[in-house]
Formats: sequence, structure tokens, C-alpha cells
Amino acid sequence: MRLPFSKKDSNVIELPKPFSSHSREDSSSSSNASTSLSLTAQAPIKAKRKRANAYQLERLQSCYDANPFPSNDERQALATELNMSPNSVRIWYQNKRQALRNHEKAQSLSP
Repeated sequence: MRLPFSKKDSNVIELPKPFSSHSREDSSSSSNASTSLSLTAQAPIKAKRKRANAYQLERLQSCYDANPFPSNDERQALATELNMSPNSVRIWYQNKRQALRNHEKAQSLSP
């Protein structure tokens, strides 16, 4: 088995260079490269999870009862009405459909 690093001197082992997310590094702009590396090294702060309030849940449930597979336009309108992101409405619908499938599966397995 060959290791991905090379031996130049018997006492010194040179490790491979770390992976860079940049597709191309320009040696002439080394100051920009160091700046961008320091900025990308910081992990972004993840937004805290926002739970739907009682009114939002009630409205989502009533819309789900009417149509479990809303169109993009319907989801967008509902998100605007409820002051939620369209993605959070989409995820809520996905979770609701999956919970229903899991419930039906559990009912069919129990005697």
C-alpha cells in the first residue's frame, strides 16, 4: 500500500497539502487568498429553530385537510399569510405526510 505523502529526507515526511474549496488559486493575489481563507474558516452561525405557533399550526392543519399536496403557489401564499418561509411550509407538509404514513403503517402491523 502506497501512502499519499512522499519522503524527501529520511527524517522528514512531507504531508499532502490540505484540500481547498477554491477551484483555482492565483499566487499573484496571495493577500486576497489569505483574506478569503480566514473568512471561510469561520463557521456560519446557524439560525435558531422557529416553532410554529398555535394559529399557524391550526391554519396549516386546515389547509392540509383540504389538500395534502399543495402547489408551489399555494404554499407560497400560505407562507406569506402565516409569516413563515416557503421552505418551512414545505417541510411541515412533508413531515405531516410522513407522520400519517408512519401512523397507517403502525395501524396495519398491530392486530
